[in-house]
Amino acid sequence: MSDPSAPAPTGFIELTLQGSAVTATPVTPSVRVNGYPMRVAYGANRLAMPPGRAFIEIDCQWMLTYGKASIDVEVPAHGSVPVFYAPPYHQFSRGAIGTEPQKRPGLAGVFGIIGGIVLVLTLLVLIAVL
Repeated sequence: MSDPSAPAPTGFIELTLQGSAVTATPVTPSVRVNGYPMRVAYGANRLAMPPGRAFIEIDCQWMLTYGKASIDVEVPAHGSVPVFYAPPYHQFSRGAIGTEPQKRPGLAGVFGIIGGIVLVLTLLVLIAVL
Protein backbone atom coordinates (compact mmCIF):
# COMPACT_ATOMS: atom_id res chain seq x y z
CA MET A 1 0.00 0.00 0.00
CA SER A 2 1.37 3.42 -0.94
CA ASP A 3 1.85 6.22 1.56
CA PRO A 4 -0.87 8.87 0.97
CA SER A 5 1.39 11.56 2.46
CA ALA A 6 4.11 10.86 -0.12
CA PRO A 7 4.35 13.51 -2.84
CA ALA A 8 2.80 12.63 -6.17
CA PRO A 9 5.32 11.84 -8.89
CA THR A 10 6.19 14.85 -10.98
CA GLY A 11 7.48 15.14 -14.52
CA PHE A 12 8.63 18.15 -16.46
CA ILE A 13 8.15 19.73 -19.83
CA GLU A 14 11.44 21.38 -20.83
CA LEU A 15 9.96 24.04 -23.13
CA THR A 16 12.34 26.18 -25.16
CA LEU A 17 10.88 29.25 -26.85
CA GLN A 18 13.46 29.85 -29.57
CA GLY A 19 14.56 33.39 -30.32
CA SER A 20 14.10 36.52 -28.24
CA ALA A 21 11.97 39.65 -28.17
CA VAL A 22 14.49 41.19 -30.59
CA THR A 23 15.02 38.28 -33.00
CA ALA A 24 11.55 36.69 -33.01
CA THR A 25 8.54 38.72 -31.91
CA PRO A 26 8.42 41.44 -29.23
CA VAL A 27 5.46 39.80 -27.52
CA THR A 28 6.22 36.54 -25.71
CA PRO A 29 4.17 33.67 -27.20
CA SER A 30 1.16 32.39 -25.23
CA VAL A 31 1.45 28.82 -23.96
CA ARG A 32 -1.37 26.58 -22.78
CA VAL A 33 -0.87 23.07 -21.42
CA ASN A 34 -4.07 21.02 -21.33
CA GLY A 35 -5.95 24.29 -21.74
CA TYR A 36 -4.30 26.06 -18.79
CA PRO A 37 -2.19 29.19 -19.47
CA MET A 38 1.45 28.96 -18.38
CA ARG A 39 3.87 31.81 -17.57
CA VAL A 40 6.86 31.50 -19.88
CA ALA A 41 9.71 33.58 -21.27
CA TYR A 42 12.00 33.24 -24.27
CA GLY A 43 14.65 30.61 -23.73
CA ALA A 44 14.39 27.55 -21.48
CA ASN A 45 11.28 27.05 -19.32
CA ARG A 46 10.82 24.11 -16.94
CA LEU A 47 7.13 23.33 -16.45
CA ALA A 48 6.25 20.87 -13.65
CA MET A 49 3.47 18.52 -14.72
CA PRO A 50 1.83 15.34 -13.48
CA PRO A 51 2.98 12.33 -15.48
CA GLY A 52 0.92 11.36 -18.49
CA ARG A 53 -0.35 12.95 -21.67
CA ALA A 54 0.01 16.72 -22.09
CA PHE A 55 -1.40 18.80 -24.97
CA ILE A 56 0.65 21.94 -25.57
CA GLU A 57 -0.72 24.86 -27.62
CA ILE A 58 1.38 27.92 -28.46
CA ASP A 59 0.56 31.05 -30.45
CA CYS A 60 1.63 34.67 -30.82
CA GLN A 61 -0.61 37.72 -30.60
CA TRP A 62 0.02 41.08 -32.17
CA MET A 63 -2.79 42.59 -34.26
CA LEU A 64 -4.11 39.06 -34.76
CA THR A 65 -3.29 35.60 -33.51
CA TYR A 66 -0.60 33.87 -35.58
CA GLY A 67 2.11 31.26 -35.28
CA LYS A 68 -0.26 28.61 -33.93
CA ALA A 69 1.30 25.24 -33.20
CA SER A 70 0.42 22.32 -30.95
CA ILE A 71 1.83 18.97 -29.90
CA ASP A 72 0.86 16.00 -27.72
CA VAL A 73 3.65 14.73 -25.47
CA GLU A 74 3.96 12.00 -22.86
CA VAL A 75 5.40 13.38 -19.60
CA PRO A 76 7.33 10.65 -17.75
CA ALA A 77 7.18 10.33 -13.96
CA HIS A 78 10.38 11.77 -12.45
CA GLY A 79 11.63 12.65 -15.94
CA SER A 80 11.26 15.31 -18.59
CA VAL A 81 10.32 15.73 -22.22
CA PRO A 82 11.95 18.42 -24.40
CA VAL A 83 9.71 20.67 -26.50
CA PHE A 84 10.91 23.42 -28.84
CA TYR A 85 8.80 26.20 -30.38
CA ALA A 86 9.93 28.59 -33.12
CA PRO A 87 7.66 31.52 -34.02
CA PRO A 88 7.25 32.34 -37.72
CA TYR A 89 8.99 35.21 -39.49
CA HIS A 90 5.65 36.84 -40.33
CA GLN A 91 1.99 36.75 -39.30
CA PHE A 92 0.81 34.58 -42.17
CA SER A 93 2.63 31.37 -41.19
CA ARG A 94 2.17 28.73 -38.53
CA GLY A 95 4.74 28.25 -35.81
CA ALA A 96 6.95 25.17 -35.61
CA ILE A 97 6.89 22.83 -32.61
CA GLY A 98 8.59 19.54 -31.89
CA THR A 99 10.86 17.59 -29.58
CA GLU A 100 14.00 18.84 -31.34
CA PRO A 101 15.09 22.41 -32.20
CA GLN A 102 12.89 23.86 -34.96
CA LYS A 103 13.54 26.09 -37.95
CA ARG A 104 11.46 29.27 -38.06
CA PRO A 105 8.78 29.04 -40.77
CA GLY A 106 7.99 31.74 -43.29
CA LEU A 107 11.42 32.86 -44.49
CA ALA A 108 10.51 32.24 -48.15
CA GLY A 109 7.49 34.53 -47.70
CA VAL A 110 9.68 37.31 -46.35
CA PHE A 111 12.07 37.00 -49.31
CA GLY A 112 9.06 36.95 -51.66
CA ILE A 113 7.68 40.18 -50.20
CA ILE A 114 11.08 41.90 -50.32
CA GLY A 115 11.65 40.65 -53.87
CA GLY A 116 8.23 41.94 -54.93
CA ILE A 117 8.92 45.37 -53.45
CA VAL A 118 12.32 45.55 -55.19
CA LEU A 119 10.71 44.49 -58.49
CA VAL A 120 7.97 47.14 -58.26
CA LEU A 121 10.49 49.87 -57.34
CA THR A 122 12.76 48.81 -60.22
CA LEU A 123 9.83 48.95 -62.66
CA LEU A 124 8.81 52.39 -61.38
CA VAL A 125 12.36 53.70 -61.84
CA LEU A 126 12.55 52.23 -65.36
CA ILE A 127 9.18 53.76 -66.30
CA ALA A 128 10.27 57.16 -64.93
CA VAL A 129 13.57 57.05 -66.85
CA LEU A 130 11.98 56.06 -70.18
